[in-house]
Amino acid sequence: MKMSKPVELKRHNLRPYSELCDMLTEKKKCAYVSATGTGKSFVVAKYIVEHDLSDKTLILVPNNVIRNNWAMLSPGIQVRTYHGMCYSEYNISGIELLVCDEMHHLGATDWGSLYRNLIAHYDGEIIGLSATPIRFLDKCRDMTIEFFEGNVVRGLDLPQAISEGVLPSFDYTTALYNLPEHVAVATARKGAPVYTEALIKRLDLMNSQYTFKRVLQEKLCDDEIHKVAVFVDRISRIEEVKAICESAFPKAAH
Repeated sequence: MKMSKPVELKRHNLRPYSELCDMLTEKKKCAYVSATGTGKSFVVAKYIVEHDLSDKTLILVPNNVIRNNWAMLSPGIQVRTYHGMCYSEYNISGIELLVCDEMHHLGATDWGSLYRNLIAHYDGEIIGLSATPIRFLDKCRDMTIEFFEGNVVRGLDLPQAISEGVLPSFDYTTALYNLPEHVAVATARKGAPVYTEALIKRLDLMNSQYTFKRVLQEKLCDDEIHKVAVFVDRISRIEEVKAICESAFPKAAH
């Protein structure tokens, strides 16, 4: 199925799109780095349409949520997950454009190895998309260098996107989460540093002023309707944090 509907880009994406087209006339690989929410997928969707690649493109994504987003933006284009490579070998014969969305995931051991096998004999174009191409917790590996030979088109970083009004500004607030339990465990552990009484009192004071629940209530104290996402460090913590949110806002849907 070919896409015929044109893709209109916003002004801030016109320059990156032009640079992407120019780079791909000289190089086979190109990484497009721009802040989350600035429209990276629209830039690629336009490239696909303008170069008549709708039925010759494979898009790799990390999860089904992003897969569904691509399905709405670019109906008919083949979209598969990185994880799916663990269970079946993708057929890329006839594919002329391979898109690696959230390309920093290629740094994962299994996915990276399977991806390298996938493109071992591939000679088409490859576009990588990410807002965070450097894996800071993985020895600062730069995926634009490892997988795209340093060929990079840069859109807007987060400060630029906010200053130009592309993304809304925001407040960054720090909250403490169940601090007393951590202090109790640390003080009870043999050989642990000795916490002074003054320090514990200070921590208790901070806990009373900056708890997760209290920060939520203070920041969302108006009568407006808010849509809020809360990220947790592991799946097993979801119900616990959800209970805190429900106690802070019992009338809200969670």
